[in-house]
Amino acid sequence: MRAAPPLTGARAGPADKAGMRGTTRDETGRLQLGDVITAVDGVKVKSSGDLYRTLDKHRVGDTLRVRVERLAAPAQTLEVTLEEKDDLPKLPARLLAPLGDDRY
Repeated sequence: MRAAPPLTGARAGPADKAGMRGTTRDETGRLQLGDVITAVDGVKVKSSGDLYRTLDKHRVGDTLRVRVERLAAPAQTLEVTLEEKDDLPKLPARLLAPLGDDRY
């Protein structure tokens, strides 16, 4: 299967709120594979690069239909609403202005 590798997201983040399962470790330290993203809004995702390119086309507040596969369960589609990430560093406006980004 070619898809975006599972990512462990922030608890109470958009993916967690939508019911997406991240990769974890069991009590012995072995990895427990979480959901694997295979499509976003009907666009196939074959790598993490595909996933990030797709997400870059959206803004905070957009709701995306994310298709995931999980072990021992049928594939399902979850609705994920994008949120602003609070812990990202703010870049000075002089650095963003040449990029045409006036949101900051």
